[in-house]
Amino acid sequence: MSLRSLWPVLWVVTIGWSQTNQVAYVKYYRDRAAFLGDVPLPAHSRHQSAHLDVYFNEQDQPLLLENISASGDTVERKVFAYGPDGALTQTLLIGGDHPDGKEVTLYGEGEPWSVAFRKAAFAPQLHLHFAEQRTRFRLDSSNRIQSLTFYTVNGFPYGQITFVYGPGDYHQEERWETLPDH
Repeated sequence: MSLRSLWPVLWVVTIGWSQTNQVAYVKYYRDRAAFLGDVPLPAHSRHQSAHLDVYFNEQDQPLLLENISASGDTVERKVFAYGPDGALTQTLLIGGDHPDGKEVTLYGEGEPWSVAFRKAAFAPQLHLHFAEQRTRFRLDSSNRIQSLTFYTVNGFPYGQITFVYGPGDYHQEERWETLPDH
């Protein structure tokens, strides 16, 4: 699998989502806990306070989540993409804990990097289940993949691939490790 295989994913997340999922309405939330509990903030309460702007489609699925600071600046954006069956398939995070880079998350046990990792790291006799697992791609400001981290459905990391770049920013090495590393 080459690094070039990620670019179609980025294209789908950043461009394709807007063509198939139109914004129907916006809700405001005080924080992530209020968003997860669907406790909206009255529109007039959002001024001069940190809050979340969440844009939904007609199926009540969030399409875009923006974390807004008290001064009105966007701190981070998270874009959501859904498959034809309505299941969440991809997310793109810009800003947040890594302001110089991006984070793309793909959902499902068939993601090619996670399949290759599981084949290399785990014996087939173990019969491990990876349904609803997710793969998080962390990119730097130049859109180079820095790392891939694989998570179970419960959010526990089970593996990671770190990419090392040499002179001229050429891909030099991949470091594969199971997590937690004992």
